[in-house]
Amino acid sequence: MSDKSTEELTDLLSRVTEAAKRERALGSAMLEYDAQYAELQDVVRSVKERETHAVMVPCTKFGMFEGELAGGGDAELLVGIGQDYLVERDVDGAVEIIERRRDLLRTKAADAERNAMLMESRARMAETLDRSGGGLGTIGEDEPLVEDGRARIAKRKDGVVEITEVYEANDDEIASISTLAPSSQNDRVDAGAARGDLDDFIARLEAMEMNDDSAVASSSAPTDDDADNEFDPEEDGGEPPTIECPEDFPKYERWKAKRDAKDKELRAAAERSRARAETERSNNEAEIRRKNPPLRETVIERKPGERSRFSEEPIVDVNRKLSRYQMKKLGLLE
Repeated sequence: MSDKSTEELTDLLSRVTEAAKRERALGSAMLEYDAQYAELQDVVRSVKERETHAVMVPCTKFGMFEGELAGGGDAELLVGIGQDYLVERDVDGAVEIIERRRDLLRTKAADAERNAMLMESRARMAETLDRSGGGLGTIGEDEPLVEDGRARIAKRKDGVVEITEVYEANDDEIASISTLAPSSQNDRVDAGAARGDLDDFIARLEAMEMNDDSAVASSSAPTDDDADNEFDPEEDGGEPPTIECPEDFPKYERWKAKRDAKDKELRAAAERSRARAETERSNNEAEIRRKNPPLRETVIERKPGERSRFSEEPIVDVNRKLSRYQMKKLGLLE
């Protein structure tokens, strides 16, 4: 085993050991809290057994005085439930709340102890492997260590060990597990073609993970058969093309460019329609003002005594002097 591999194993063992120590320290802290809650539980139970209890009553922020706390079976206690909230409970209710908290602490302590034991067990297994000389040497990424025609063992630089075993089944076995089994001897599965299909499938999965528009699919989305059809970039509107493989990205770019151009054209048409509507509105207002001018502009001068077309009474000349009879009738003369 090389010196570099030994250093990596030593560093790994030290990290695992430190993590196990932290887990055990956490478990010890949980058990210490449980012991404190046990003491508090005994004190709460004693409230029910005695009628009065000597206590120090706070009167200011720093001042306290001696007092007595009434106990007995009817004693009520304020129990903190977090965030400065308090609830009023009797002695039995307070003891029950404390017991639930102790159960939680004991569960966390047991989990911490179990995690520490698992880490220590893995560390011992690594040490045993190191002493037996069964460790893997540091080699190039994906370089095979063992290859006998069926199995291959390779170790990557990140420490991951990959074991690959090729399994070749006959036609009957394939037909029993797959609906895509070859129909004759001439249709036997080729290992290279199968590997290519696997690579294509992985590429499709990676492309689907990068598809940001998959979340906008609705119940009216096309079926799988429709999705396999070639996307027509000349078609207006509709949902964006589904990206299932890297070759689908140019389709999406063409669709996006066409959609942007269409949006720009629609915005220009809307602006033209808005300007045309504004012009028509101005023309209509001018026509209405022309046909219905304000009343103060419709003063028509008529000659005295000329009759109006809306009234049979003659027009009175206001510039002419009134006769004495008219003045007496109006009360202007006595």
